[in-house]
Amino acid sequence: MKSPSLTELQVLFGYGIRKHEYKRARKAIYDRKPRQAYSNAQLERLEEEFKADKYLSVNKRIDLANTLKLTETQIKTWFQNRRTKWKKQMTSTLKEFYKHSLLNPTATVSSMIPAPAVQPIVFPFINQSSLASSLYEPTTIEAQTQPNERI
Repeated sequence: MKSPSLTELQVLFGYGIRKHEYKRARKAIYDRKPRQAYSNAQLERLEEEFKADKYLSVNKRIDLANTLKLTETQIKTWFQNRRTKWKKQMTSTLKEFYKHSLLNPTATVSSMIPAPAVQPIVFPFINQSSLASSLYEPTTIEAQTQPNERI
């Protein structure tokens, strides 16, 4: 007996079935603008802005469009696509960490996640080493509570 194909399995279990059997009308190729090829300088500036902030204000988008000689729509689209790529990268990193942590229970988050692009804020009036150690040391409720005293 022949095993069912992927399409047959999808139909059997209800996956991949469209509610309506029509395709979305696409613009004709000749109506569309050609794909934008960004220069290295444009890409570097866009990446720099993306690292600083994942979302642009309208004023920042206008300024960036004028500076890079691109349209606002191109800037907006680039940021939308870059956020999608960033989210996929983060999801992939988290999946890798999860898979790695299942195989190696002593794995740490810092061993899997790349260093941040932005340096962390350091407050000079807080002892950073004691703060960091207190965040990661396990504590028990018994160690934090005091015995009841009678009055």
